[in-house]
Amino acid sequence: FWPTHETMTHLFSSDGLLVALILLLCTATYLRRIPRINEFLSSHRKGSFWGLFYKMSVIGIRLHWLVGGVCVLLSIYLLVK
Repeated sequence: FWPTHETMTHLFSSDGLLVALILLLCTATYLRRIPRINEFLSSHRKGSFWGLFYKMSVIGIRLHWLVGGVCVLLSIYLLVK
């Protein structure tokens, strides 16, 4: 019933942390395209989680081709692993 140690993904492993960061970056970029949420993120730029979320969305927009490539490579790595 419970997953074994071999099938669990750990956030503290390097690939688990990379997956979490890429997912957060893609989510922030997607949510920035929604006008009401973009106003909220733009008003909370300094020193909070929302400020970090805003900065990740800027990275996702400016480097969208690199983020897409990393997503493809990461998915291939996780399928082969």
